[in-house]
Amino acid sequence: PPPLPGRPPGEVVFIQRPAAGSQVVSPFRIVGRAGPTWNGQLRLRLIGEDGRTISTTTTTLLANPGNAGLFSTTMEFSIPGLAEAARLEVLNFSRLDGEMDHLGSVHLTLLSEGNGVTYLTVRGPEQLAILSPDPWDSVQGGIARVEGIGWSQGPGPLVVEVQTRHGEVLGRAETHVQSAGPGQMGPFQAAVPYSVAAKTRGRIVIYEMDTAIPGYLHYSSIPVTLEP
Repeated sequence: PPPLPGRPPGEVVFIQRPAAGSQVVSPFRIVGRAGPTWNGQLRLRLIGEDGRTISTTTTTLLANPGNAGLFSTTMEFSIPGLAEAARLEVLNFSRLDGEMDHLGSVHLTLLSEGNGVTYLTVRGPEQLAILSPDPWDSVQGGIARVEGIGWSQGPGPLVVEVQTRHGEVLGRAETHVQSAGPGQMGPFQAAVPYSVAAKTRGRIVIYEMDTAIPGYLHYSSIPVTLEP
């Protein structure tokens, strides 16, 4: 694999407990770190193996306004069978406009009875970190050239998009992390065509889709200024 282009920042949405592979019964506790986020609020969703939303809740960061911080909450659920695969999502929202700007997730096994087994994890590097352009850089000429560092959970691809501030997709491209395989850190890059009529605020987004349960595995973004 090629050399890494820089040092990745820490994970923005970090789920410490339960870690991937945990088995949980209702209610179960969720602990982690995230933010800064809109009004200090995070949204949590539990997605079943068929893509349905099993449970949702919100929680508040344990931090001063405008700062990242820890969070801790509990979530209840009900499933029809004895066990079901699920994905726990934690959504972070931009302090500028309240739009989702980051999502982290872990795969769990939900149990309707019995004793759960909960694992912990330590905070590591951001899974999908955009290194160029920098936040609030001007992107010009109808092509957004995106470079970053990270890792994918599966074979990919990663999807890179240029969006308006409200999430309308202006351009899309696919790329892969240049590494030895899933879970291995490496660089990525993409050239995303877009078109705007005038200077406007936008967002560069990169995400990986879940091949087992419909939805995002991970979602990262930065704000930019888009110009023709």
